[in-house]
Amino acid sequence: MRKVSIAFGLAVALTVMVSAVIAQDGPHTRAHPNTPTDNWQHDMLWSWGDSGLCEAEVQKEVQRLDVKYKTNMYDVCIKPGKGSGGRLCLMTKFACDAAAHKFDQKAWEITMATQAHIDWRKGRLQEAGETAVAGFLRSYFKCQ
Repeated sequence: MRKVSIAFGLAVALTVMVSAVIAQDGPHTRAHPNTPTDNWQHDMLWSWGDSGLCEAEVQKEVQRLDVKYKTNMYDVCIKPGKGSGGRLCLMTKFACDAAAHKFDQKAWEITMATQAHIDWRKGRLQEAGETAVAGFLRSYFKCQ
């Protein structure tokens, strides 16, 4: 019985260590040929999968973009009691649509808005630029 417990404990510890390595940013996370390789791509992947509440900074930026582009992203994705989906909604409904229609600047700004609460992540997306971000939406997320 003791040997089984030790083996199980080692298996759990190994699983935790491997999971921690995979979760880190960097080239060692490339488990599959289509896995994003740049940190800004990982940031986009996180936004694409996050349907939780959006921070005040994100909400403010989305409202600013609603005025600029005459959209209703805040109402559809964020507004308490009305919107749902948070970043996931912003990425799948609005950034993806903009990229599909070749509105790269708009797709890039919406994507950056999803990271408005973390300056260094928003900065990585800003450095990547609109062409790379919109292109990644089209190629990786199949926004076409």
